[in-house]
Amino acid sequence: MLCREFSLVKHGEGWGIAIPLVCRAWNCDYCAPGRRRQLIDLAKAGAPNRLVTLTVSPKVGVSPADRAARLARAWRITVARAKRQLKLPSIDYLAVFEATKRGEPHLHILCRCGYIPQKWLSTQLADILGSPIVDIRQVKSIRQAAVYVAKYIGKAPNRFGTCKRYWHTRNWSIDDQAEREEPSDGSNGWKVDERNLGDILHEWQKARLDVSHRLPHWMPHDWWKSLDQIAYGQPPPRAAPS
Repeated sequence: MLCREFSLVKHGEGWGIAIPLVCRAWNCDYCAPGRRRQLIDLAKAGAPNRLVTLTVSPKVGVSPADRAARLARAWRITVARAKRQLKLPSIDYLAVFEATKRGEPHLHILCRCGYIPQKWLSTQLADILGSPIVDIRQVKSIRQAAVYVAKYIGKAPNRFGTCKRYWHTRNWSIDDQAEREEPSDGSNGWKVDERNLGDILHEWQKARLDVSHRLPHWMPHDWWKSLDQIAYGQPPPRAAPS
């Protein structure tokens, strides 16, 4: 299945709604911009007050993927030490990988936590990973957090081996809306329809339903891929995905 060639459809009493079934791949021309916006929204939703950047020496490990895994492990150990040694009750964070021009991993971490001395952080990374070069700075606003994420992820956060592109603690998001995603498996009344939105729109119009879109007079190739949603009748507000 190619992205958007199938759809998800939901019907109620006198109404219906259809959305494209998307692949959500970071290398997809249609999905990547939405994934990027979602990650930026997630960064803002955590209301971070600090940005930590960790590096790793190319002399460590056997490959960039290996170094990325070591970097992620080092950060988890550092968090545990910070809670114990610095008496920080909680450290919630969103961690995002970036690849340097040489393809080496940098780990950027937006945190919501108490004060962490740069010297202490550098000492931990030197001890755990042999890489004392770290940066920690204050994040003064949610807008600044969004700017940092947009800067470091570029078109997409980098994938190193089996490491996640990004991850966050369970209590990171203060605003739960940021993590809502469209249905992907036909659950909650949604059903997979093995047609694209253009074909469904054509059928609904032939049935003389009160459709929210009209077929264009001039239809370029794959015109239906520009549709994010079609509907007929009056779907309730919560029928549409967030």
